Amino acid sequence: MKNEEIDLADIYDVFKKTSTFKFLEKNLSVIINNKIWIALFLLCGLTLGYFYQQNKPAIYKYEMIVDSKGIDNHVSQQMIATLNLLIQERNHTDLQKKNITKELSDQIQKITTTPSKTKKNTFILKIQTNNNSNLASIEDILINYLNETRLSVEVREDALQQLRAVKAELISKIEMIDSAQFKINELLKTNANTPFNNTSDLITERTSAKIKIVKLNREILKVNNYSPLTGLTPSTFPPSSNGNYPLKFGLLAFILGFLILRVFKK
Repeated sequence: MKNEEIDLADIYDVFKKTSTFKFLEKNLSVIINNKIWIALFLLCGLTLGYFYQQNKPAIYKYEMIVDSKGIDNHVSQQMIATLNLLIQERNHTDLQKKNITKELSDQIQKITTTPSKTKKNTFILKIQTNNNSNLASIEDILINYLNETRLSVEVREDALQQLRAVKAELISKIEMIDSAQFKINELLKTNANTPFNNTSDLITERTSAKIKIVKLNREILKVNNYSPLTGLTPSTFPPSSNGNYPLKFGLLAFILGFLILRVFKK
Protein backbone atom coordinates (compact mmCIF):
# COMPACT_ATOMS: atom_id res chain seq x y z
CA MET A 1 0.00 0.00 0.00
CA LYS A 2 2.85 2.36 0.86
CA ASN A 3 4.53 1.79 -2.47
CA GLU A 4 1.24 2.52 -4.22
CA GLU A 5 0.90 5.80 -2.31
CA ILE A 6 4.43 6.78 -3.28
CA ASP A 7 3.68 5.97 -6.91
CA LEU A 8 0.52 8.10 -6.88
CA ALA A 9 2.40 10.96 -5.26
CA ASP A 10 5.09 10.73 -7.93
CA ILE A 11 2.47 10.77 -10.65
CA TYR A 12 0.85 13.83 -9.12
CA ASP A 13 4.21 15.60 -8.92
CA VAL A 14 4.81 14.88 -12.56
CA PHE A 15 1.30 16.10 -13.48
CA LYS A 16 1.91 19.37 -11.58
CA LYS A 17 4.77 20.13 -13.92
CA THR A 18 2.65 19.76 -17.06
CA SER A 19 1.12 22.64 -19.03
CA THR A 20 -2.34 21.14 -18.55
CA PHE A 21 -2.09 21.41 -14.77
CA LYS A 22 -0.81 24.98 -14.99
CA PHE A 23 -3.66 25.87 -17.36
CA LEU A 24 -6.29 24.38 -15.03
CA GLU A 25 -4.72 25.95 -11.96
CA LYS A 26 -4.61 29.40 -13.56
CA ASN A 27 -8.22 29.27 -14.74
CA LEU A 28 -9.45 27.90 -11.41
CA SER A 29 -7.67 30.71 -9.61
CA VAL A 30 -9.48 33.21 -11.83
CA ILE A 31 -12.82 31.76 -10.69
CA ILE A 32 -11.84 31.56 -7.02
CA ASN A 33 -10.28 35.03 -6.86
CA ASN A 34 -13.28 36.59 -8.62
CA LYS A 35 -16.06 34.47 -7.19
CA ILE A 36 -18.24 37.51 -6.45
CA TRP A 37 -18.04 38.67 -10.06
CA ILE A 38 -18.70 35.15 -11.31
CA ALA A 39 -21.76 34.92 -9.03
CA LEU A 40 -23.04 38.26 -10.36
CA PHE A 41 -22.63 37.15 -13.97
CA LEU A 42 -24.40 33.88 -13.17
CA LEU A 43 -27.23 35.68 -11.37
CA CYS A 44 -27.71 38.08 -14.28
CA GLY A 45 -27.84 35.16 -16.72
CA LEU A 46 -30.39 33.26 -14.65
CA THR A 47 -32.54 36.39 -14.28
CA LEU A 48 -32.45 37.20 -18.00
CA GLY A 49 -33.25 33.58 -18.84
CA TYR A 50 -36.21 33.58 -16.46
CA PHE A 51 -37.73 36.77 -17.92
CA TYR A 52 -37.10 35.55 -21.47
CA GLN A 53 -38.88 32.29 -20.74
CA GLN A 54 -41.81 34.04 -19.09
CA ASN A 55 -42.33 36.36 -22.06
CA LYS A 56 -41.61 33.86 -24.83
CA PRO A 57 -44.85 32.73 -26.56
CA ALA A 58 -46.00 29.28 -25.51
CA ILE A 59 -45.77 26.53 -28.14
CA TYR A 60 -48.90 24.39 -28.44
CA LYS A 61 -48.77 20.95 -30.03
CA TYR A 62 -51.78 19.60 -31.92
CA GLU A 63 -52.41 16.65 -34.18
CA MET A 64 -55.12 15.40 -36.54
CA ILE A 65 -55.72 12.16 -38.45
CA VAL A 66 -55.91 12.61 -42.22
CA ASP A 67 -57.13 10.02 -44.73
CA SER A 68 -55.93 9.78 -48.32
CA LYS A 69 -58.04 8.01 -50.95
CA GLY A 70 -55.41 7.44 -53.62
CA ILE A 71 -52.04 8.88 -52.59
CA ASP A 72 -49.72 6.82 -50.39
CA ASN A 73 -48.21 8.07 -47.14
CA HIS A 74 -44.69 8.47 -48.55
CA VAL A 75 -45.88 11.03 -51.10
CA SER A 76 -48.07 12.74 -48.49
CA GLN A 77 -45.04 13.08 -46.19
CA GLN A 78 -43.08 14.72 -49.00
CA MET A 79 -45.90 17.23 -49.55
CA ILE A 80 -45.93 18.17 -45.86
CA ALA A 81 -42.11 18.32 -45.74
CA THR A 82 -42.17 20.81 -48.63
CA LEU A 83 -44.72 22.97 -46.85
CA ASN A 84 -42.78 22.78 -43.57
CA LEU A 85 -39.61 23.94 -45.36
CA LEU A 86 -41.40 26.97 -46.77
CA ILE A 87 -42.71 27.81 -43.29
CA GLN A 88 -39.30 27.38 -41.64
CA GLU A 89 -37.74 29.64 -44.28
CA ARG A 90 -40.63 32.11 -43.92
CA ASN A 91 -40.99 32.08 -47.69
CA HIS A 92 -44.18 34.14 -47.68
CA THR A 93 -44.12 34.67 -51.46
CA ASP A 94 -44.50 30.95 -52.24
CA LEU A 95 -46.79 30.40 -49.26
CA GLN A 96 -49.23 33.04 -50.50
CA LYS A 97 -49.34 31.25 -53.86
CA LYS A 98 -50.68 28.29 -51.89
CA ASN A 99 -53.32 30.52 -50.21
CA ILE A 100 -51.43 30.59 -46.90
CA THR A 101 -51.27 34.13 -45.54
CA LYS A 102 -48.27 35.60 -43.74
CA GLU A 103 -50.31 36.00 -40.56
CA LEU A 104 -51.26 32.33 -40.53
CA SER A 105 -47.82 31.00 -41.51
CA ASP A 106 -46.19 33.04 -38.73
CA GLN A 107 -48.40 31.21 -36.22
CA ILE A 108 -47.19 27.79 -37.38
CA GLN A 109 -43.80 26.77 -36.01
CA LYS A 110 -43.47 23.26 -37.42
CA ILE A 111 -45.44 20.58 -39.31
CA THR A 112 -44.63 16.87 -39.39
CA THR A 113 -46.40 13.60 -40.24
CA THR A 114 -46.44 10.09 -38.80
CA PRO A 115 -47.90 7.17 -40.81
CA SER A 116 -50.80 5.32 -39.19
CA LYS A 117 -49.92 1.84 -37.95
CA THR A 118 -53.43 0.50 -38.45
CA LYS A 119 -54.82 2.11 -41.62
CA LYS A 120 -53.33 2.27 -45.11
CA ASN A 121 -52.85 5.75 -46.63
CA THR A 122 -53.79 7.35 -43.33
CA PHE A 123 -51.38 9.52 -41.33
CA ILE A 124 -51.18 11.74 -38.27
CA LEU A 125 -50.46 15.37 -39.10
CA LYS A 126 -48.70 17.16 -36.22
CA ILE A 127 -48.30 20.91 -35.88
CA GLN A 128 -46.66 23.27 -33.41
CA THR A 129 -48.28 26.69 -33.14
CA ASN A 130 -48.03 29.75 -30.93
CA ASN A 131 -51.75 30.50 -31.31
CA ASN A 132 -54.39 27.98 -30.22
CA SER A 133 -57.35 30.24 -31.00
CA ASN A 134 -57.14 29.87 -34.77
CA LEU A 135 -57.15 26.09 -35.15
CA ALA A 136 -60.12 25.89 -37.51
CA SER A 137 -58.39 28.14 -40.04
CA ILE A 138 -55.12 26.22 -39.74
CA GLU A 139 -56.94 22.91 -40.27
CA ASP A 140 -58.77 24.19 -43.36
CA ILE A 141 -55.60 25.67 -44.85
CA LEU A 142 -53.60 22.46 -44.39
CA ILE A 143 -56.28 20.21 -45.92
CA ASN A 144 -56.77 22.68 -48.78
CA TYR A 145 -53.01 22.74 -49.42
CA LEU A 146 -52.90 18.94 -49.64
CA ASN A 147 -55.90 18.81 -51.98
CA GLU A 148 -54.54 21.50 -54.30
CA THR A 149 -51.15 19.92 -54.98
CA ARG A 150 -50.62 18.83 -58.58
CA LEU A 151 -50.92 15.10 -57.83
CA SER A 152 -54.08 15.60 -55.74
CA VAL A 153 -55.69 17.58 -58.55
CA GLU A 154 -54.90 14.77 -61.01
CA VAL A 155 -56.39 12.16 -58.67
CA ARG A 156 -59.48 14.33 -58.18
CA GLU A 157 -59.99 14.80 -61.93
CA ASP A 158 -59.74 11.03 -62.53
CA ALA A 159 -62.29 10.36 -59.80
CA LEU A 160 -64.61 13.05 -61.17
CA GLN A 161 -64.48 11.57 -64.65
CA GLN A 162 -65.50 8.16 -63.32
CA LEU A 163 -68.34 9.57 -61.21
CA ARG A 164 -69.61 11.74 -64.05
CA ALA A 165 -69.57 8.76 -66.41
CA VAL A 166 -71.71 6.74 -63.99
CA LYS A 167 -74.02 9.72 -63.51
CA ALA A 168 -74.43 10.11 -67.29
CA GLU A 169 -75.41 6.45 -67.60
CA LEU A 170 -78.04 6.86 -64.88
CA ILE A 171 -79.44 10.01 -66.51
CA SER A 172 -79.62 8.16 -69.83
CA LYS A 173 -81.42 5.31 -68.10
CA ILE A 174 -83.98 7.70 -66.58
CA GLU A 175 -84.58 9.29 -69.99
CA MET A 176 -85.19 5.84 -71.51
CA ILE A 177 -87.62 4.98 -68.71
CA ASP A 178 -89.43 8.29 -69.15
CA SER A 179 -89.67 7.66 -72.88
CA ALA A 180 -91.06 4.16 -72.33
CA GLN A 181 -93.49 5.49 -69.72
CA PHE A 182 -94.70 8.17 -72.11
CA LYS A 183 -95.35 5.61 -74.88
CA ILE A 184 -97.20 3.34 -72.49
CA ASN A 185 -99.37 6.20 -71.29
CA GLU A 186 -100.20 7.13 -74.88
CA LEU A 187 -101.19 3.54 -75.65
CA LEU A 188 -103.34 3.39 -72.53
CA LYS A 189 -105.14 6.54 -73.62
CA THR A 190 -106.02 5.09 -77.04
CA ASN A 191 -106.77 1.54 -75.90
CA ALA A 192 -107.63 0.80 -72.30
CA ASN A 193 -107.41 -2.92 -72.97
CA THR A 194 -103.71 -2.78 -73.86
CA PRO A 195 -101.60 -5.17 -71.72
CA PHE A 196 -99.38 -2.32 -70.40
CA ASN A 197 -101.52 -1.70 -67.36
CA ASN A 198 -98.80 -2.21 -64.73
CA THR A 199 -95.81 0.18 -64.79
CA SER A 200 -94.68 -0.24 -61.21
CA ASP A 201 -91.38 -1.85 -62.30
CA LEU A 202 -90.51 1.19 -64.41
CA ILE A 203 -91.35 3.53 -61.54
CA THR A 204 -89.17 1.48 -59.16
CA GLU A 205 -86.21 1.54 -61.56
CA ARG A 206 -86.56 5.28 -62.10
CA THR A 207 -86.72 5.97 -58.36
CA SER A 208 -83.66 3.79 -57.78
CA ALA A 209 -81.70 5.65 -60.48
CA LYS A 210 -82.68 9.03 -58.98
CA ILE A 211 -81.49 7.95 -55.53
CA LYS A 212 -78.15 6.83 -57.01
CA ILE A 213 -77.74 10.20 -58.72
CA VAL A 214 -78.31 12.00 -55.41
CA LYS A 215 -75.62 9.86 -53.78
CA LEU A 216 -73.26 10.47 -56.70
CA ASN A 217 -73.77 14.24 -56.38
CA ARG A 218 -72.73 13.99 -52.74
CA GLU A 219 -69.64 12.01 -53.69
CA ILE A 220 -68.75 14.57 -56.35
CA LEU A 221 -68.85 17.34 -53.75
CA LYS A 222 -66.51 15.30 -51.49
CA VAL A 223 -64.26 13.93 -54.20
CA ASN A 224 -61.07 15.50 -52.76
CA ASN A 225 -58.28 13.01 -52.06
CA TYR A 226 -57.56 14.21 -48.51
CA SER A 227 -60.12 14.49 -45.75
CA PRO A 228 -59.71 14.85 -41.97
CA LEU A 229 -60.90 11.92 -39.87
CA THR A 230 -60.46 14.00 -36.72
CA GLY A 231 -59.98 17.70 -36.06
CA LEU A 232 -56.91 19.20 -34.46
CA THR A 233 -56.65 17.95 -30.88
CA PRO A 234 -53.97 18.72 -28.25
CA SER A 235 -51.09 16.25 -28.18
CA THR A 236 -49.56 17.93 -25.10
CA PHE A 237 -51.30 19.98 -22.45
CA PRO A 238 -50.30 22.34 -20.90
CA PRO A 239 -48.08 23.97 -23.56
CA SER A 240 -44.67 22.42 -24.12
CA SER A 241 -41.65 23.61 -22.18
CA ASN A 242 -40.09 26.86 -23.33
CA GLY A 243 -36.60 25.36 -23.36
CA ASN A 244 -35.18 25.75 -19.82
CA TYR A 245 -33.82 29.17 -20.70
CA PRO A 246 -32.69 30.21 -17.17
CA LEU A 247 -30.17 27.35 -17.16
CA LYS A 248 -29.02 28.12 -20.71
CA PHE A 249 -28.66 31.85 -20.09
CA GLY A 250 -26.94 31.18 -16.75
CA LEU A 251 -24.36 28.92 -18.40
CA LEU A 252 -23.70 31.46 -21.17
CA ALA A 253 -23.33 34.25 -18.61
CA PHE A 254 -20.89 32.12 -16.59
CA ILE A 255 -18.74 31.46 -19.67
CA LEU A 256 -18.88 35.11 -20.76
CA GLY A 257 -18.00 36.33 -17.28
CA PHE A 258 -15.10 33.91 -17.02
CA LEU A 259 -13.67 35.02 -20.38
CA ILE A 260 -13.95 38.71 -19.47
CA LEU A 261 -12.27 38.16 -16.09
CA ARG A 262 -9.66 35.94 -17.72
CA VAL A 263 -8.68 38.78 -20.09
CA PHE A 264 -8.89 41.80 -17.78
CA LYS A 265 -7.91 40.28 -14.43
CA LYS A 266 -4.83 38.19 -15.10
